[in-house]
Amino acid sequence: MTEELAAQRADHAMLAEAYADLEQLYRDDIGWQRIGLEKSRFTNEGRKQIAALADLSATGNALIKRGVNLRIAYIWGQGVDVTIRDDGSTGQDVNAVWRAFWDDKSNRRAFTSSEAQARYERKLATGGEQFWALPTDRLTGRVWIRRIPAAEIVDRICDPEDEGTVWLYKRVWNAVVVDKDGRRTTVPRTTYYPELGYYPATRPATYLGEQIRWDAPMRPVTVNCPDEDWRGLGDVLAALPWAKMDKEFLEDLAVYMRALTRILGQITAKKGPTRQRAVEQVQNAAPGQMAVTDPGTTLSLVSKSGAQIDADSHKPFATLVAAALEVPVTMLLGDPGTTGARATAETLDQPLELMARLRQEVHTELFRDIAGYVIDQAVIAPRGPLRGTVTKDGDRLVVTMPEGDDRTVQVDWPEFDSTPLKDLVAAIVDADGTEKMPPVEIFKLLAKAFGLEDIDDLIDQMTGPDGEWIDPRTSAGDVAVRQHQQGLDPADTVQ
Repeated sequence: MTEELAAQRADHAMLAEAYADLEQLYRDDIGWQRIGLEKSRFTNEGRKQIAALADLSATGNALIKRGVNLRIAYIWGQGVDVTIRDDGSTGQDVNAVWRAFWDDKSNRRAFTSSEAQARYERKLATGGEQFWALPTDRLTGRVWIRRIPAAEIVDRICDPEDEGTVWLYKRVWNAVVVDKDGRRTTVPRTTYYPELGYYPATRPATYLGEQIRWDAPMRPVTVNCPDEDWRGLGDVLAALPWAKMDKEFLEDLAVYMRALTRILGQITAKKGPTRQRAVEQVQNAAPGQMAVTDPGTTLSLVSKSGAQIDADSHKPFATLVAAALEVPVTMLLGDPGTTGARATAETLDQPLELMARLRQEVHTELFRDIAGYVIDQAVIAPRGPLRGTVTKDGDRLVVTMPEGDDRTVQVDWPEFDSTPLKDLVAAIVDADGTEKMPPVEIFKLLAKAFGLEDIDDLIDQMTGPDGEWIDPRTSAGDVAVRQHQQGLDPADTVQ
């Protein structure tokens, strides 16, 4: 038992040293610190400094900026389509509630626009975490989404018997207060936000004397979490030291080459006016002119043989930056190489696509959780646009929609496909000829192939009140004849 205890203490000391040294390395850039003064996790202050350095590098360091933008382009560059399968053809139009949330101007500015999504992904790359609050109107069920800075989240409260069940997140921040004269002051505040989905039977207004925002549950997104930790780390973290080495190497190389170009030659002469006149003639000579000296003065060019440094020597640093950011070095440097360029680029492209697909799955879970909450609140609110039944399951609310209403969330990320458009359209036409697919589904496939936006709005224009497809080539007279043949009043259709 003594030996096992000693071994466990040694393992704990080694892990504690690793975490503390890594934080100190990025924070102060002084290398490794002495054993015995470290902690086993990154501190909040250390996280802030690392994230600040990563933010600066993602803007000012060429390799980091290029790598982060490559990741954003592959993950979000083709857009994303999030819909609810129910289209209102039977029962309630659940998708309309989600579209109202998605198209809300403030939500677009914070979350659903391409600009907001690129900013969100960049924050994950530099900080590794993002916290989303969902302020809700309890009367109408309307939901907004707002970003809470990760630096302001300092702790979380969990079930004492189950650390995986989170109850509250603690936010410490400086609120801006404007008085009646328009003067702005900051006031320190502490606020608690419940985990999205946590809804206990008893909901006190405060916790330890501080406000709980039950009307604004929180949904965190974290990546690169160390074992047994709940805070994320940025994708840029592992690339920072190598990007710095690459930058310093190229800076030193530029200084060195500049120095070589300024060393032209050597003058050998006796001391006195003779040597001074020779120096003045060389300095004042224009390019291509000759310097005339006396027989006792010798001019010779300094040999630079062996003084050159291969500029490609920095590529091992760039390769490690590419490995840390999980992007091909050929794309990071914009240089496919001299041999096998196309084959090399295509070979390295697949791992990048798989990385992007994995990160897209993280965002897919976020979309599903938020969409589920938006639909739930539309049912729970007294003046909400949807109807359903609400039951309790422990500390969770379970909302059940009436029969005929589908709340399945569909998140469609375009495929990484370089197939020509002509071949895609031909494949869709062939599938329609063999499988007799519904016209709405055919239109969705064609719209995605052509890269059309707002597909749901286009479908609404091409379908009737019951979700039936209306052929755009069909005239009102054709529809009236069909209605008459079915025993219906054609006048209603013409109107």
